[in-house]
Amino acid sequence: MRLTEASLSGFRNLAEARLAFSPGVNVFTGANGQGKTNLLEALNYPALGRSFRGARDEELIGFDAAAAHVAVEAETESGAREQYEYGLERGGGRRLRVDGEPVPRKADLVGRLATVVYDPQTVTLVRGAPDGRRRYLDQGLCGLDPAYFVELQAYNRALRQKTSLLRDAAAGGRARAATGCATTCGPGAPRWRATRRRWCATARATRASSARWPRTCSRASRGANRRWKSPTRPASRSPKKRPRWRI
Repeated sequence: MRLTEASLSGFRNLAEARLAFSPGVNVFTGANGQGKTNLLEALNYPALGRSFRGARDEELIGFDAAAAHVAVEAETESGAREQYEYGLERGGGRRLRVDGEPVPRKADLVGRLATVVYDPQTVTLVRGAPDGRRRYLDQGLCGLDPAYFVELQAYNRALRQKTSLLRDAAAGGRARAATGCATTCGPGAPRWRATRRRWCATARATRASSARWPRTCSRASRGANRRWKSPTRPASRSPKKRPRWRI
C-alpha cells in the first residue's frame, strides 16, 4: 500500500496544502520549523487514530483555525483506492471516516494502513529501557495483525487486574481478591487460562522433582566439614600474640 494524494487544512502550522506523491521515495526538505514533522504527523494519524508524538487532538489544531481537516488517499497492492478522512474540533469533537463510512473506535483502524515511524526520538529504543523496545514491537505487530491487537488488549487488561488484586490483597482485601479472579479478559481468556494452568503444572512438577533430591551440602554438613580435621595434617595454630610492654 502507498499514499497517492493528501489534502490538509488547519493542522498545526499547515494552513492549507494539497500533495501528490510519487510511487517511489518521497523526500520533504525545508528549514527548521516549517512543518515537515507536522506533515508526517498528519499523514500518519489515520493509521493509529492518534498522534504518534503523543499530542492531544486539540493540540493538533492550528492557532488561527477552528478545526483541522485531513484527507489521505491510498492505493492497495491490487490497485484499489481507499480514502481516509478525519476532522478535529476544539470542543473535543472528532470525525474519522474510511471510504465515507464512520469509524467509531480506534481498534477498527488496525491492519488497514500499516506505517512505521522513525524520528530522532526513536534513538532511545537502543539506549533506553527494554520496555520501550517491547512497546515499539507491539505497535508494529498490531498494525499487521488485528488478532494480535485484541490479544494484547486482553493481556494488558489482565495485567492491570492482577496488579490491582495484589495491591488489594496486600491491604487486607482478600475477599475482594478471591472474587475478582473470576473476571474475564476478553476473547483470549480461555487460552490465557490454559497457559497459566500449564505454567502452574510445570512449577509443581519442578518442585516435586527437587524435593526428591536432598541438597548435596546443607548448612549442617558445611559446619561439620569445617570442624573436621585431617589426621595426617596437623591443625593450624593461631600465631601467638606478642606481649605488650608497659613503661
